[in-house]
Amino acid sequence: MNWRITDCISKKQGSRVAPSPSGKWYWLAGICLLFVVVIGGVLWYAHPQQLEKVIPVLTQENINCDVSLYCGGTGEEYKGTLSKAQLETLLTYFDGETLKRSIFKKMDAATEQRSTVSDGTTRLYFWQNNTNERYELLLLRDCVIVGDLSHNQRETYSFSGGQTKQDDLFWYLYTILVPESKKQTITSIHMDFDGDGDNDVVKVCATPYLRQTEDSRWVWNENLFHYTLEWEQDGQLAAKTALNGGNGSVYTTNPTIFMTQDQQGNPLVVAGLPTISSGGAGNLEVYVMGWEHESPIQREVPTYTVQGTLDGTTAQVFVPETGNAEQLDLNWWLREQNRQMIQDETGGMIWPTAPSQADGICAVSQAVQGIRVAQYVWGTAHTDGMGWLITYLTWNSGKPVVVDQYFSWQSETAEEAMSE
Repeated sequence: MNWRITDCISKKQGSRVAPSPSGKWYWLAGICLLFVVVIGGVLWYAHPQQLEKVIPVLTQENINCDVSLYCGGTGEEYKGTLSKAQLETLLTYFDGETLKRSIFKKMDAATEQRSTVSDGTTRLYFWQNNTNERYELLLLRDCVIVGDLSHNQRETYSFSGGQTKQDDLFWYLYTILVPESKKQTITSIHMDFDGDGDNDVVKVCATPYLRQTEDSRWVWNENLFHYTLEWEQDGQLAAKTALNGGNGSVYTTNPTIFMTQDQQGNPLVVAGLPTISSGGAGNLEVYVMGWEHESPIQREVPTYTVQGTLDGTTAQVFVPETGNAEQLDLNWWLREQNRQMIQDETGGMIWPTAPSQADGICAVSQAVQGIRVAQYVWGTAHTDGMGWLITYLTWNSGKPVVVDQYFSWQSETAEEAMSE
């Protein structure tokens, strides 16, 4: 009786067999392998890639690029096609840049619309004639979208240079796609810059500064400007030069514009642009532009330093780059300035000291050959200027040459000093 009850219970409940040790290791190995495969896939998917790998058409010849800039705050859109030279400059912005594919962030129409309205969009279309390869590079505030338009595929990336790289790119493209409604022609210079015997035209144009506020709105600043030169041959635009000295430089009003020539008689366009911060006697960024090999070329405009030592009340003033040296009698200078010497308790002179500092260029004017520039010279305090360094500068085969250089210790302004 007992045997039958036990037998029935054992048959009803069944018997349990303990798993073997080797079975446990198989399961653990499988989980680890799956984990490695997943992690490896994620790393492969998100590993940094060169732009040419993501957009292969960039490595081909005769590539074209259409650009569209949309500014969310103003609601304005600017479009254009880059020239070969402009495209080559654009591609230098991507040198050394890598793109990292985003795993979790995907782009849909709603996300693109929100980003477009709030932050603005930079859109680049790369393509080549006689091929079906077309790519879209969409730069938004927080991501980069690359679209293979030929296969209707889009992926989300991020630049290794981050938002700074995208802002630099925006300002470069903005200087090219200047809105005609905002652009002003400051002056037009008529000259034969290409040497064909016919007068050409160089237009100096200014466009208000488009800036982004803290709340990501785009607004126009009508007191600051971007400046460009437009070179026209036979009534047709031949080239456009942005006078920016760096990415997106802006300047105040009242630029100095004129034409001069180098030692070979080649015409040059000169632009002296007032910078935003102009302490002391003011500051200019001076651009000298010529024409060479069918394109504009910028000439170097050097500035010079000043060193000064004191021997009693006589200052020895020296320009190390040119070797120009002068003596300045400080007693005479004080009489000219109608000022008094400052002495210490022992009778030693505290002020004035020997002039030993020179600012950048603060004034520029035309010379027979080249230009004439003034630099503000001072000793103890920047606001207490002592004079001006005047330099006559021209160019020989494209290289800067100093024709004359002297100090002016009596003039009140740089313009007076250059007219002596």
